[in-house]
Amino acid sequence: MPHISRIRPLNFQKKVINMKLFRAAICALSSLLLLPALCSAQQTVLLDFDSGTDGTINYTTQMRDDVQSLMETIYQDFDFTFTQSAPTTGPFTTITYNSGAAGGLADGIDFRNLNMSDNAVVNVDGLGFTATDDIVGLSANIGSHELGHLVGLRHRDGFGPIGSGVFPGLGGAFFPAFPGPSNASEFENHVLSTPAFGADINRFTQPVWLSERSAIKLAFAEDSTTVAEVGANDTLATAQSLIFGNLVVPNTIIVGQNAGIGDFDVDAVSVEGSLTAGDNDFFEFTAAAGDLFNFEVMSAALDRLDDVDTQISIFDSNGAFVDYFGQDAFNDDEIETLDSVIIDLVIPDDGTYFIQVNGFAAADTGDYELFVSRFNGATAVPEPGCVAILLGACTLIATRRRRLA
Repeated sequence: MPHISRIRPLNFQKKVINMKLFRAAICALSSLLLLPALCSAQQTVLLDFDSGTDGTINYTTQMRDDVQSLMETIYQDFDFTFTQSAPTTGPFTTITYNSGAAGGLADGIDFRNLNMSDNAVVNVDGLGFTATDDIVGLSANIGSHELGHLVGLRHRDGFGPIGSGVFPGLGGAFFPAFPGPSNASEFENHVLSTPAFGADINRFTQPVWLSERSAIKLAFAEDSTTVAEVGANDTLATAQSLIFGNLVVPNTIIVGQNAGIGDFDVDAVSVEGSLTAGDNDFFEFTAAAGDLFNFEVMSAALDRLDDVDTQISIFDSNGAFVDYFGQDAFNDDEIETLDSVIIDLVIPDDGTYFIQVNGFAAADTGDYELFVSRFNGATAVPEPGCVAILLGACTLIATRRRRLA
């Protein structure tokens, strides 16, 4: 049976295989040296084609295998294992087909993938597609989309490349309206795209891949630098200093501006914080002119938190708003929730900067998680061509794929 397949350049396929061998070697060596921080827990995903009763798609053995193969390709740069048989041990996420309303639905957004036993449903019956290839493509891509939510990805994480702003026509959906570029034309190529944002559902019958923003969050989930809010950080003078962890993020782009240019160098940190009545939380960081930052306050989007309606602002060392495409660097609401986000802020000068997180109203209280990332572009990653790393020929510090702060 003809089926959708992902075509990649030979050198890219070689890189993926080598990186998997490299990561396996690193994890093995880490275990020997008692350094578990270098290895993340593997996310197991059960594809359940038998339990759903809302749809009538008859998934043949070949179709099931093709769906699994496509999903494995999408997530191959990260620690995911896909199976069609229920695991007998350990946590696993379940994606049930022929279940739910037409389309897909995840249990929730799980930033940093803290819950590895959640669920999603997918039902391509009723979407108007009957060709086997289309059904396989939709089943794999919608399944991958909902899985993305379960490991912390948002629809706007499909915007890309970083620096291009939002998908055309969506700037006005933010409050205040997003003042930056609307050049994220690669959105429809990405797993987290959605017809709700104007993407064409027909594109989802074809191969899609993880965007740069999605890859950053998945890499961060596997090797995160997360800190707690501490001290009386309610003024600029008492702001909590942030130290970023460095990530080498797999380049998942198949076709587009950043395809084939090497992995991405990213600095990132997340902060678990809370707001009391009338509270203002300040965080301090240093940056250089031209640095490209993204800031996200998550509360309403995360079911695990006692949510609060947040606002976010970015100030310079003098306490003045940083210029944000001709406006103040401030956001009240992002495109889908009452959470706050500042997308693609370019730092104007070298120096110290401040993030302010506060409630929309003085009486608003609750918990939030602040995620800050600096995108440094592509970085050359040496080919890990030696299994001799286990024999000491390559040092752990020089070759580790993930670098912690």
